Amino acid sequence: MKTSKKVRDSAKKSYLKIRSDPKRLDKFRAYKRAYYRKNSAKIIEYQINKVRFGGNKHDVFKRDNNQCQICFVGKKGKNILIHHIDGNGRGSKTPNNDINNLILLCQSCHSVVHKFNKLKDNSIFKKLVKELS
Repeated sequence: MKTSKKVRDSAKKSYLKIRSDPKRLDKFRAYKRAYYRKNSAKIIEYQINKVRFGGNKHDVFKRDNNQCQICFVGKKGKNILIHHIDGNGRGSKTPNNDINNLILLCQSCHSVVHKFNKLKDNSIFKKLVKELS
């Protein structure tokens, strides 16, 4: 979903107004503190990933030895991400967070997977990912 230039400019203008006025800045900070105080349990739960990936994040990392399953780069070398093999992830109406549908990929392999998914003929790449999982 792309935002229009008009919306971005309006948001930037509002942000600059808040930063330039100490009263507004204090009010904004107080609002943020109250929001985090009220929703801290939800925020912490989400950050620990009990909610994300159906609570399977740590199991996937353990199963895949903290490595990308395409290039086998470990966590120290690159950012490791969890990928939904069938594509039913966070944005879908019914996310499939089954552990057999999740696979670890490094940032570069993950972007390649999504580029291939945009192409019409990606059956070869899907077959490779399914074999690896």
